[in-house]
Amino acid sequence: MKDLKEDLKNKNFASMYVFSGEPYLKRHYELQFRKAIGEDLVDILEEPTAAKVLELANALSFFGSNRLIIVRNSGFFGKKSEETLLNLNPSNIVIFIEESIDKRTKFFKHVKSNGKIYEFETLTESDLIKWLTSLAKKRKKEVPSNVARYFLQTVGTNMYTLENEFEKLLSYTGEIFITEQDIDEVCTKSVEAKIFAMLKAVGEKKPVIVLKEYEALIISKEEPLKILSMAARQIRLILRAKALSSSGFSNDIIAKKMGILPFVVRECLMQAKNFKYNSLINALNECATLDANLKIGKVPMELGVEIFLTKFAMGKF
Repeated sequence: MKDLKEDLKNKNFASMYVFSGEPYLKRHYELQFRKAIGEDLVDILEEPTAAKVLELANALSFFGSNRLIIVRNSGFFGKKSEETLLNLNPSNIVIFIEESIDKRTKFFKHVKSNGKIYEFETLTESDLIKWLTSLAKKRKKEVPSNVARYFLQTVGTNMYTLENEFEKLLSYTGEIFITEQDIDEVCTKSVEAKIFAMLKAVGEKKPVIVLKEYEALIISKEEPLKILSMAARQIRLILRAKALSSSGFSNDIIAKKMGILPFVVRECLMQAKNFKYNSLINALNECATLDANLKIGKVPMELGVEIFLTKFAMGKF
């Protein structure tokens, strides 16, 4: 991404770019380009055709400056690939912002040879902490690494949500240093964090707290079936982390193998201490059976999940 930042800094642009991957980063760099070029010189194609892209890409600007053509979800890097676009040699700057790209297509190879491709990856835990630190610094505030990590654990890793919640946090606290208490008082806990808290209470054999957490999820309008599905996912994460750790893998390696951030691995392994393998496996089997029964109406939704969680917390599996 260093050369992309250099392009923006020096305003020395390639004729074609492709952005794919992390939604927040795609949007961020799109806005940076629009700011650098100027909104008066921006065209946005939401439902692009090859003909329209060619027309705008080669249109002359009355101002003598390059226009910026934003092409969203074209499909030209997949089944919708158009042979006419292989002649695309823009006079203006064209950015294709895609959900997915097929690197085998002729058009992808054409853009790669004549432009620049950026596949934005989800930021690592350390990168997210650096990003939060920089956001705080701009507001003349500080967030220690351990507090930033607690913020991620509380809010989740969706960058749009992180930005909104962090802005709320920065606006709330009048102190220079942000604390975990500030986060607890201001930030909305993610559903994933609530599910983890509920499973933590399950592992500690505290059914009263489990039901309290479950009730809070229901009050916040979460569907019982979704709660069950997410609980099953978290149980699978705990089970796999436990197995990989038992095989001697480090936390960082486990995170890479499971495709999750290290703090999630740490949380999984902490909870894994409270569960035996058979208990986790039996709970997953119970989840699958209950899911099927809920979907055919054999068991009442809210009550069915409540009974499952109660039995799990009482060590019945």
